[in-house]
Amino acid sequence: MTPKGEEFAKVVKHRHETLKKLLKIVFVPDDVAERDACKLEHNLSPESISQLTKFINFIESRPIYPHWLEHFKTLCKTESYKCKKIKRVTSQ
Repeated sequence: MTPKGEEFAKVVKHRHETLKKLLKIVFVPDDVAERDACKLEHNLSPESISQLTKFINFIESRPIYPHWLEHFKTLCKTESYKCKKIKRVTSQ
């Protein structure tokens, strides 16, 4: 493989791994995450992949499992989840 081909393969592998990790974080089964990552890896912009990578790194680097992720897990299992809405601060 040429150096250019090797670089392209690394980029595609990074895209695939990023998307698969994201899908697994939101509790998509392994086989479905693998299949869907293959489909998505060719269709997202480098900017989107970069932001998703940052998001995944942020989640994985938190010392405590994020509460919102646990709430989402409950929603996935029960199809229902009631929680108090909090006012979001928006940047301008």
